[in-house]
Order: sequence, then structure tokens, then C-alpha cells
Amino acid sequence: MKKILIIALALVMVFSLTACGGNNAGDDAAAPPDKEAPADNQTEPAGSPSEAYSKYIDVKSAAYERLSTKIGEHDELALTAGLALLPVVVVDMSLLPLTIIGVEGGEAALEMFGMQGVSVDKDGDVYTVTYEDEEGNKITQTCEFDAKTDSMRSVVSDGSKDSIVFEYVNTGDGYASQYTLYNEEDGQYTLITSFFNETDFVGFGMQTVKSEPDSIFGDTGLGPDFIKNDEAYYMLEGDEMTIFMDGETKTY
Repeated sequence: MKKILIIALALVMVFSLTACGGNNAGDDAAAPPDKEAPADNQTEPAGSPSEAYSKYIDVKSAAYERLSTKIGEHDELALTAGLALLPVVVVDMSLLPLTIIGVEGGEAALEMFGMQGVSVDKDGDVYTVTYEDEEGNKITQTCEFDAKTDSMRSVVSDGSKDSIVFEYVNTGDGYASQYTLYNEEDGQYTLITSFFNETDFVGFGMQTVKSEPDSIFGDTGLGPDFIKNDEAYYMLEGDEMTIFMDGETKTY
């Protein structure tokens, strides 16, 4: 459990540092959206993609810590629910380029993580980050960001298949998100769903699906039941935790 929290803390530190740099960016990619009244569903106005994503990660990290702390109160859950939730944190490491979109000098920051030849292009509301990984594979990551609904869609591809599709949307007092990861071995997908706020609710769902789910981009009407499925989900509402695993529901 401690290892999981260390990974989460490291991610938060990286995201926080890059977000600070975004406030000083002078190029077009860093410019804030037109000054207009924010949508009623927003907890606060969204800025550049990197700032919006960093805010999402901050809230998600705090929500994950609340759930992890509750799990830690029950020794029998450490090697079941604790380890099962590890992908919820680790998956964000594959989306690191999102933290530099709109950040001056962000390309150089990514090279510290083994990404070479990093470039960022912008076409309307869609940003494209390209780079080569340590094995010389060319990776492309797109990011579509809608400031009015504070929602994002990002796709990571190696040129042959979309390996990760990530989406989040601001639901008013929190966020809903989904990560779709392609499994080369069986051609299926791992779907991680999330719904959390800054105070009293956090939920994560995990399941295997045969095809990519419907998009949630811009869908501000999602609720806590979004994370429920027939395979596994973990919820903390107030001080009550509900875990569904192996066809059985337990409350703590």
C-alpha cells in the first residue's frame, strides 16, 4: 500500500510543477480561452489543457488517498483491493505529455522521462504531441480540450493501434473519467472508470470489455453509478466503503 501512495505522490509532484510553469507560457497554446462566464456545471473556470488536467489529477489523487486510507484500515484488503487499484494510479504515467500542453519549455521536461524529439502542434481545440520512446517507437498523443465543459479526450497511439483512450469531464462538484486500455494479447480492453469529488465521494470501477465504450466527452450529467459494473468496483461515500469483487458486495 505504501508503494502505491509513493507512486501517487510522485505523480502529484510532477503535475504540480508543470502546472506552475503553465501560468507563464507566452505562446498561443498557453493562452486561456475567451473570457466569458463559465458554465454552471464547473467547479471553477478551466484554463489551458495542462492546467485543467493538473486540477483533475489533484482532485483524483486526493480522492484516491481517501479510499486507500479506508482500505488500509482493513488488513485483509491490502493484497486484494489495494493491489487491484494499482492501475488506477499507474495509468496516468502514460499520459504525462498532457501536463506540458500549454507550458513553455514543456518539451524539454518530457525528455527527462526518456521521450525524444518531442513536438507539440495545435489545430483548433486539438493538440498533438509526438515523440520517440526509449525503444525508438514513434508515439502520437492527441488532446482535445473543451474549456466550456472542462472536458478532455486524449488518445495515445503507436501508429498501428490506439493503446490508451482517456476522457474526463467536470460534473459540477467533481469529475467523471474513463481510461480504455487495449490488450494486445487478447484484443480486448481494460476499462477503468472514475467518479469522485473533493469531499465525500470516490469511486473506481474496473472491467474487461470487448470494444471501446461510448464517449463521455462533454457529458456533464454523469453520476456515481457511472463506475458500477458486473466485474469490480470500489466506492467510498462519507465513511462507508462498498467493494464489489468476485460477484460479492461487501460494506465496511
